[in-house]
Amino acid sequence: MNDEDARLVITYIQDTIEVETLKTVERKIENLASKVDLANTKAEIIKWMFIFWVAQFGAMFGIFYFFLGK
Repeated sequence: MNDEDARLVITYIQDTIEVETLKTVERKIENLASKVDLANTKAEIIKWMFIFWVAQFGAMFGIFYFFLGK
């Protein structure tokens, strides 16, 4: 293999590595959560926690009413 062929092979390998690295970085960026995503998730969690607490309170009140009301 002469110098020209070796340079072509090295250039090809470097370009391939660069393309694969860019693809990997783009895939990782797509999976990152933004501040808006985190804020929406936080709001959803708070909403469902509130619903759970209200249901828990209702269930406890019903049990107390059933046992103490008779």
